[in-house]
Amino acid sequence: MERINDVEILERMKEDWADMIYNRLVREAGRKAVDWNRYVGDFIYQCRRDGGVPMFKTKYAGKRFEIGSKPAVLGICYGGRGMAKDSQWFKNIPEHELELVERETGEWRELAIRHLPWEKAEELAMMNLSEPIIRKEVHAIMMGDRLLERMLGEKLTGHFPRD
Repeated sequence: MERINDVEILERMKEDWADMIYNRLVREAGRKAVDWNRYVGDFIYQCRRDGGVPMFKTKYAGKRFEIGSKPAVLGICYGGRGMAKDSQWFKNIPEHELELVERETGEWRELAIRHLPWEKAEELAMMNLSEPIIRKEVHAIMMGDRLLERMLGEKLTGHFPRD
């Protein structure tokens, strides 16, 4: 009888775990994926407006995400305030954009230019990555914008404060 050492067992467990997670992700992708060209711009826009940073994943544990035999991409909104979708699966990704996502970091900027109307892409370009929208609202309150202060108070407390 052959004896398997602990290292081999651990390696098999890691591979099995990675396969299990990958298979679960791919099943979810098949159910929830939306068309890349139609929705990726909106995902980026909503994520950035929420103060998040859009990132795109094409693989897990070294395996490319696929729906059927076609590539899939998982869009993730990191660091937002929770108002935008945390993640979104995409299908029907053009090959040149799939290569861009795999090759670059910060690719959301180029994707925004390709998939958003010019005004929205320009708005995103003007946003400071480290400064979520809420900070601008708080700054306006500190500068004496009473109406904005009341609106923000309603947002935070659920009622509109009176003077």
